[in-house]
Amino acid sequence: MKFERIIRELRRPQLMVPSLHQTLAQVFETDVSQLREPGVGICGEEIERPGMEIDENGNAFLPVTGVLARNLSPMMRSGATDYEEIQTEIREAVEAGARSLTLEIDSGGGTYAGLPEAAAAIRNASMPTTAFVVGDAYSAAYWLASQCDRVVGTLSSGFGSVGVYIPPFWDYSQVLEGEGIKIRFAFAGEHKPAGAFPEIAMTDEQFQEIQSSIERMHAQFQSAVQSMRKRIEIESLEAQTYTGIEALQKGFCDLILDSKEDYKPF
Repeated sequence: MKFERIIRELRRPQLMVPSLHQTLAQVFETDVSQLREPGVGICGEEIERPGMEIDENGNAFLPVTGVLARNLSPMMRSGATDYEEIQTEIREAVEAGARSLTLEIDSGGGTYAGLPEAAAAIRNASMPTTAFVVGDAYSAAYWLASQCDRVVGTLSSGFGSVGVYIPPFWDYSQVLEGEGIKIRFAFAGEHKPAGAFPEIAMTDEQFQEIQSSIERMHAQFQSAVQSMRKRIEIESLEAQTYTGIEALQKGFCDLILDSKEDYKPF
């Protein structure tokens, strides 16, 4: 189990609702403490993500669920979706001659690495594409949804949260200094230790560099959404969330259905 890589991912820029990040961290702590098998829930149930399917009419359905990330380790795969799987399954749908592609989305978002590539695969798919938001399409999940030809939801579907953040950096340096404890750290490269250790204070310059990188990602996110969703105003892309009819009015989707059963592919 790649605990170190999971912890590293939790510290990277996130495109998810903060409550999901907190839940993910808590679940990880629980899995580690209980040594739970990967892909198994608290009650022993299997919670693996189902793969892409093509119906008898040639319509492909690709689930986008749970946490979104690249190269998921077994422990993080519980109901989650790997960006690489999205790209692979789109290629499989094309090779199988599918006539349309529906992303069935219910996700609070995920990490940045691998997201622009998955979004490009959706945007460049050689068939009509629909994002059917069966639950929520927040943050990274909405980036993916926005790249489809149309976005459909129900009255309770959630959209938006177009923002980026990184978990807070804790600074214990003054506390340690007050206790007479001095930390010495050998490194090369001005920004190498920035935010890595709570015992070492981050300089203003180091923090500003991190903040600038987050703002660049946010601008890229906004640009990607507006390139496909022309009716959305930039003021609505500051991490707000919208539901159902309001999302329709704001331009985040094209159609709101009374029920999931009313959905029809292209």
